[in-house]
Amino acid sequence: MLMLFILLMSLGSAWYLGVLAFSQGMPVKRWAFVGALMGPVGYPLFTTHKRLNARRAGLLSGRDFRC
Repeated sequence: MLMLFILLMSLGSAWYLGVLAFSQGMPVKRWAFVGALMGPVGYPLFTTHKRLNARRAGLLSGRDFRC
């Protein structure tokens, strides 16, 4: 039963991070793989990369950083 739960969480995380990556213009396959490999733990990594991409694109300035 635990293995089924872990598998479903992994697949759900892969789908969720894939959808988020698509909506943010980030590589979908890469983030779906990270979601499948790490599960929900990959979400903080995704948000960090999303913020870095926005800063690189000039959408955020250095003083707008919020925790």
